[in-house]
Order: sequence, then structure tokens, then C-alpha cells
Amino acid sequence: MKAYQVRLIVVVVLVHLAFFPILGEAQKKPFRVGYNQWIGLAGVFIAQDKGFFEKRGLSVELVPFSGPADTLPPLIAGHLDVGLTTMDNLILLSDTESGSMVSVGFTDTSYGADALVARKEIASIGDLKGKQVAATLGQVNHLLLLLALKGAGLKEADVNIVNMNADDAGAAFIAGQLDAAATWEPWVSKATSQGSGRVIFSSREVPNVILDGIAVSKKTLEERPEEIRIFLEEIGNGAQYLQKNPGESAEITAKWLNVKPAEVEDMLKGVQIFNFRDNQRIFGSPDKPGPAYKAMEIVADFLLAQKIIKKPANIPSLLDPRFVQPK
Repeated sequence: MKAYQVRLIVVVVLVHLAFFPILGEAQKKPFRVGYNQWIGLAGVFIAQDKGFFEKRGLSVELVPFSGPADTLPPLIAGHLDVGLTTMDNLILLSDTESGSMVSVGFTDTSYGADALVARKEIASIGDLKGKQVAATLGQVNHLLLLLALKGAGLKEADVNIVNMNADDAGAAFIAGQLDAAATWEPWVSKATSQGSGRVIFSSREVPNVILDGIAVSKKTLEERPEEIRIFLEEIGNGAQYLQKNPGESAEITAKWLNVKPAEVEDMLKGVQIFNFRDNQRIFGSPDKPGPAYKAMEIVADFLLAQKIIKKPANIPSLLDPRFVQPK
């Protein structure tokens, strides 16, 4: 074989090897993530906007939903790779679809962003006795109300609960239709800034109870483990970027939430955004489990007491910490 033919073959092989891995990456399915407009997902929004995922070779597609529970049906159906949701929704699903999915990490914990707002003349939780209080039955804001009542020596029957979703509850409270409401941001800030009421109890008083998780299906676990790890790491980097660049981060997050940057800055006071090391702390270790397990037990006990789930939840089976463990 002549020398120029050998060189030509070598060039063709090198071009083939160089081109097809790139082509393969380009043809790889997007990593589809279901989300809703929640301030606690700021780390996700920042990572996407700053290209953190893309730099790691991960093509993330953020798919919007109206609420955190809405991400789970398409996740089960295989239309999503990740569903960003609350832990009560994951526990609810496990009651009927045992083993269908797990949480591999957490984006944030509510630290004041979920709250009980009341008319200004209501000075304490004890003053709620006999009053009209809105909450979403079976959801975490209902749990927050019950924790508040318990701390004041009251029972659920001591107040008149109006079953409303958290957004409607916030709007109805501002409109003067309620004595109090268990709601979340941005309604908490709206109620206080507009002079409609005051915060008398919030998730700041029960830290790590209201956690927002990163749910994945068995299919995602089996088929895309490397992408899961990258996704978690870059969300963590988004959280760190938020800490170091608060002004720019507020502008980025504001676009995703359709609010003003100043509103984002206020909302961020009510959540703790988790980085990668925070996730390691929240999960803990086999010898010393972290606060995630206790938090989910509290939520599961609440759902069982409300007869929303039929059997006690197996919390360890709902958590998979391997993707945040040191390599």
C-alpha cells in the first residue's frame, strides 16, 4: 500500500472518531426537568441561564407546570427525567405507586416562604379560635397550620378551615374574605407589604420540615445515572453563584418567576437554597441519617393521620443519597 493511501486511511479514521462522538452527543435526548414557578428553584434557574449544564455536556430542558404535584404523572409516564416537587407529593405517590420513584436530592427548604398570615388585630395563634382560616387540606400548608395550632395548644377543630389552594388563599385573604390563610410566596409578601395582615407563624419556626425534592423514576435511575449526578452538581453551583452574585442572580430568577428582581430578593429571605454540600448534610450518612428522614416522617405521619395515605410510608425507600456522596 502506498504511503499516501495509508495517510489517507489514517485521516479518515481520525475524522470518523472525532466526528461521531460529537454527533452522538448532539443526538442524545434532552434531560427533561419538570418545574413550577417557585423561588426555591433559583439554583436551577441560574444553572440553566448561565449555561452550567451545557458546559458539562448536559442538555437540560426545563418544562413548566402549574404546581409541584403536576410534574409527577408525566415523570411516571416517561415524558420527564426529573420532577421538581414537594416531599408530601412523593409520599402520596408511594402509597399507590410503591417503588416508582425516589428523591435523589433537594433544591431548598422553606424558611419563612410558607406562612400563616392573619388580620392585624389577630395578635397570636391563640386568637385564631373560631376564625375562618384557609388551607389546602392534605398539603404542606395544612400541615404548617396544624403545627402552629399544636404549638398554641389548639386543635384543628378549634378553627374553621376553608379548603383552598395556597394561591387562592393568599388572594382571598388580601381581598378581606378570610381571617387568616396558610399560603406561600409571593402572597406572604403581598399580604404584609399591602398592609392586609401580618405573619403569625411561618416555616422559619419549623426548619427543614417543608423540603422541595428532586424526584426521578426507576427508568431515569437505570438509564441516566451520570446525568443525574451532573444535574445535582450544577444545581449546587447555581446555588453558590446565587450567594456570590446576588444582584445578577435576582435578575435571572425574576425572569423565570415573572416578577421584579426586588421581589426575588424579598422572597429569597424565606428559603434556604441548597448547594451540593448542603445535600450531603441533609441526607447525612448511614450511621447518622440527616434531617431529610425526620422531615419526611413528620409529613408522612400527618398524611396518615389525615387518612390521605392508607399505610405508613417507608421513608428510606423514598430517598437515594448515592448521587451526592463523595466519589
